[in-house]
Amino acid sequence: MYKSGASNIKYFALLRTKIGLNLRAEADRYKLGYLWWILEPLLFAAAMYVVFVIYLGLRTDDVVAFLLTGMIPFQWFAKSVSNSMGSIKGAKGLLINFPINPAFFPLVHMGQDAVKQVFTFGFLLVFLLLYGMPMTYFWLLIPVTMLLQLMLIVPIGCFVAGLIPMLEDLRFLVSTSITMTLFASGIFYNPREVIDGNLLPIFYANPMASLLQIYRDLFMYAKYPDPLNVYFVLLWALLFTLLSTLLLGRMRNQYARLVMQ
Repeated sequence: MYKSGASNIKYFALLRTKIGLNLRAEADRYKLGYLWWILEPLLFAAAMYVVFVIYLGLRTDDVVAFLLTGMIPFQWFAKSVSNSMGSIKGAKGLLINFPINPAFFPLVHMGQDAVKQVFTFGFLLVFLLLYGMPMTYFWLLIPVTMLLQLMLIVPIGCFVAGLIPMLEDLRFLVSTSITMTLFASGIFYNPREVIDGNLLPIFYANPMASLLQIYRDLFMYAKYPDPLNVYFVLLWALLFTLLSTLLLGRMRNQYARLVMQ
């Protein structure tokens, strides 16, 4: 028991160190450094605003705030899953030479993205205040919602990372699934206005749709989230935790061989 606990402490210490080093290296690589962590989602949201609001004429109340509170959380999900996808496959040298848990590699990428997301959400809070959105005590639940999203992202990222060494072609399926989720999560439209009320539970079965609604309830509508939205996210998080644990546990000793192929 003691050895297991000590090993876990060393494991998470190594994980934290690796995340910190990667973040510093990433910031040093570009002239704008840490500013890119905020500029990237802002530029993406601006592009979506031009396309969907100016060109296509989509309108909702507080449209800019609506877009940002949808796009920023979704970008976190999309980037984390995408960055994790090839992490085990790309760790060939370490897997061959060291008996390291394969979950370490996607966790590094997801840890980096989580740290950057703290800064991005800080920007979002400031922007909403300048935009005229009143701060309410519901904003205190934003860190809890971010933790809920992380509970969903981590097992999905680990599951996807565990699949790619088995079949490289799955990259295309994962990328396509992320794109489909982008348009099926209510980022550019209010699902409560365009979807029949009887179909909303089916729509919110998509965990990202539920998460975005939770964020908007807290940020924009000053109310507690619908428990159904929370249940859907937890259900998918639990399912992927089970799947990723089974997959990585079963394939742990085979990844060194698979990445060499």
